[in-house]
Amino acid sequence: MAVTMKIQIDEGVKKYGEHQAKKIVREYFRDPANLEEFAMLFPSYVPTKLAAFHGELYDYYEADGNFAGAAPRGFSKSTVTDTVYLAHCMLYARYHYALLISATVTLAEGLLEGLKS
Repeated sequence: MAVTMKIQIDEGVKKYGEHQAKKIVREYFRDPANLEEFAMLFPSYVPTKLAAFHGELYDYYEADGNFAGAAPRGFSKSTVTDTVYLAHCMLYARYHYALLISATVTLAEGLLEGLKS
């Protein structure tokens, strides 16, 4: 999936030039409707297309109001929330700051490493 996206970006660079292609890509990913494609920029965390469940999470995150959700272990909740969605919010300055809370310091540190990469 990420390889296909890289090919499309490379073709955009050839067609429009690097500066214009970067502008197009930034504007495309700025739209929260494209969060699932934005997730593909993290191939070490999201190696395949996201499940429908993850798209629903993004919809809840973008809706006004409070949200609480639950899913079984192994559903990549932390990956899509603490790595992909938080990276999107930080990259596009949607919030002035972010607070990442996890069950343990070790888990929080691991999630922060994902954001740094």
